[in-house]
Amino acid sequence: MFVTRQTKVSDVSSWSELYNSDTATVWEADNIFGYYKVRLNKAKKTKYFKGESAWSAVQRYVVDAGDFNGWSIFN
Repeated sequence: MFVTRQTKVSDVSSWSELYNSDTATVWEADNIFGYYKVRLNKAKKTKYFKGESAWSAVQRYVVDAGDFNGWSIFN
C-alpha cells in the first residue's frame, strides 16, 4: 500500500498570483504542481485546492462567488 502525506501550506516556498478581481484573488504554488489558494475578498476567507482537477474547482469556486470572469483564469 502506497501512502502519501497530505500537502501542507508550509510546504509551499512561494505563491504566484494568477487572478485578481473585486471578488477573488487566486494564487498558484510555485513549487507544488496543482496547488492553489483562493481568497474571497469580501469574506476574507482563504480556501486551498490541490489535485488533478483543482484548476476546475478553483474556477467553479470563483464563479459561484459571483465573478463570471473566473472562467478565464486558466485560459
